[in-house]
Amino acid sequence: LLIKLSEAYRMRAVDRFNAAIKTTDNDAKTQGLDAARKDWTESAANANKAFEVVNSLTPTADNQATLAQNKLAATTVRALALHFVATKVDQTQAQAAWEAYQQLIAIETDSAKKTKYKADALQTLLDAGANDLALQESQKVLAEEPDNVDANRIAGLALFATGDKTKFQQAANYLQHFVDKAPDTDPLKQSAKDALDYLKTAENIKPEKTQPSRAPARRRP
Repeated sequence: LLIKLSEAYRMRAVDRFNAAIKTTDNDAKTQGLDAARKDWTESAANANKAFEVVNSLTPTADNQATLAQNKLAATTVRALALHFVATKVDQTQAQAAWEAYQQLIAIETDSAKKTKYKADALQTLLDAGANDLALQESQKVLAEEPDNVDANRIAGLALFATGDKTKFQQAANYLQHFVDKAPDTDPLKQSAKDALDYLKTAENIKPEKTQPSRAPARRRP
């Protein structure tokens, strides 16, 4: 029930938010956005309760499979609910949303979903304005996967978003690597290109050639 309530509040919030941003009536817009934020907050509250309940239960031979499914469902809706809270309601919840995604990634067994959640977690930090943390976590990923397109994009945009011109060169390097590696079908490629074009034209920055993705093979003694 708590999981379904969380999902219902979240979906209603999205509908209210979309309706609010389309209206030209300022009062209706304000009321709609406030209502959406309240729904997202309620969604997170119910998701947190569901998460606490399923994690307080002790698995047995009879309920182990069902409990595992419920735990995954609760952890999934919690991460998504906290994503919206951090990005639409209260940016100070960015760390909590990040941690919720890490808990989800830890128990998700589907490799494609796990990869998506890793990207979603980084995007949440960026959208919540947690630029330092977004950069820090992206660089951790890049230390292991230099060609990870999501981490390159997030790192570049996080540096760009600071407005600190001393960081623009590094931002351009990351963004160029993303543009080079990301497929043209990536819906986020154009926004990265726009940021990169600004750095090249307005700031006169030329992206530096990235380091090889793989270390050269060692010579045999």
